[in-house]
Amino acid sequence: MSENQIELTINGIALSVPQGSTLLEAARQAGADVPTLCWLPRGGTWASCLVCSVEVQGMRRLVPSCATLAQAGQVVFTDSDAVVRHRKMALELLLSDHVGDCIAPCQSGCPAHLDVPAMNQAILDDDLALAGRIVKDTIPLPATLGRICPTPCEGRCRRKTEDGAVSVCLLKRHVGDHEAHLLDPYVPPIPPPTGKRVAIIGAGPAGLSAAYFLLRHGHAAELFDDHEEPGGALRYEVPADRLPREILDAEIDVIRKMGAVFHLNTHADLAQLIPSYNAVVLAAGTLSEPDTPSGIERANRGVKVQKGTGQTSLVGVFAAGGAVAPGKISVRSIGDGHAVADSVHHFLTGEKVTSSIPFNLEVDRSNVTFVQTRLQLADHRPRTVPAGDGLSLDEAKAEAARCMQCGCAKVDSCVLRSLATRYSLDAAKFKGSSRPIRIDDSHDEILFEESKCTSCGICVRVAAEHGENLGLAFHGRGFDTRISGPFGEPLAMALKKAARACAEQCPTGALYLRPGLHAEEHKD
Repeated sequence: MSENQIELTINGIALSVPQGSTLLEAARQAGADVPTLCWLPRGGTWASCLVCSVEVQGMRRLVPSCATLAQAGQVVFTDSDAVVRHRKMALELLLSDHVGDCIAPCQSGCPAHLDVPAMNQAILDDDLALAGRIVKDTIPLPATLGRICPTPCEGRCRRKTEDGAVSVCLLKRHVGDHEAHLLDPYVPPIPPPTGKRVAIIGAGPAGLSAAYFLLRHGHAAELFDDHEEPGGALRYEVPADRLPREILDAEIDVIRKMGAVFHLNTHADLAQLIPSYNAVVLAAGTLSEPDTPSGIERANRGVKVQKGTGQTSLVGVFAAGGAVAPGKISVRSIGDGHAVADSVHHFLTGEKVTSSIPFNLEVDRSNVTFVQTRLQLADHRPRTVPAGDGLSLDEAKAEAARCMQCGCAKVDSCVLRSLATRYSLDAAKFKGSSRPIRIDDSHDEILFEESKCTSCGICVRVAAEHGENLGLAFHGRGFDTRISGPFGEPLAMALKKAARACAEQCPTGALYLRPGLHAEEHKD
């Protein structure tokens, strides 16, 4: 061993690391996943969040691994019970004064989980192609649903009690109609075939959705339906003057172009399908007890399934939509079809079929200050009333501009949310005074939501690295510590060079690119 190397043991693994290495660097060399919130590879020691703390045998207290040098002969544990308890406490303390929505209420209220803020921003940016891709990430039939959906999302819109909810359904329809009327509509990319075949009994909204998302996973999807045409209740129960059949046909045709095979005028027998397919999805709408296939257990008025996965009592047979709960609205059936497709994908790839729900923080609906603060980011005009059948392009842009963008701009990359999901945190474990609810929108490129800041100090160091004349600094002590420009200077004055770099490095959604710039990068 080189004299510049030292030996230690981490999680039972003996390894050699260069002298001067921190325990964090050593742990990662050993393959240990030690989380951090305030660490910068080039930023020196900081140890403000204590999330990276580890246990060193023989030491009375846990130590922050980012600020503790490795010593020869140490025996270190990065995931002992004591470490996990400490880590959860550190994170729950950070959440105790954290104020913000991880996912906008409209998105969490949508049974299909449409990313409404992203769709609205794309419309506002004159990018209907991007809006179409965003919508079709979760909803395969947007023009159809835009005409018949009872708008549960709008019931959750924070602007509803101010001057009317954002017209999410009409905006979704506008995007869907644009796609449906294109000569070459967007067809989602399909990965290489997996060789797995799935039979779907029923070509209504749940079955169509299941096929759509199974195809996007690379599995072959074949739909069996005893009607002459696909669509189920959408075609045979919804009046044509409310849902023009050419709109429904155009959206189903996209699923056909993706590779879906339709066996129409065909009665499907589960017992005959099981030997020929790798999985089967029951999506035939309401099933009476006599019509329920043999071997499938029932509960209440529908098929009994494992909550969150759609797995029935027969291995490899799943159920969705009205087959599970009669009377479901179409958007909920489409959401069910998506969820079941994901479960079937896990089943076909040998993964455990489970329902994993990411952590979601949502601001209390009685918090008037939160709404008033977010209104500063939106157009102040009242709800748009379309002059004709559906929204025109100008009307759609005006309505999209009313969106307050409640959801976190970093919902998919927020380290705090990721760790909250990983450790099943309780955001209400510790009750503290909330951080001030205010948004600094003085900068042309970025926004700062103080209520989401964890005082990790990364932006302070990044600004200094870029040679900012003013930069950012800490003010106060303990839970009252806040970050701002010196003497309270706004972002526009504090960050002349490092704004984007600070936003990119922020581990939460406190500092982020303005929505238009964020959408522009998403498009690239």
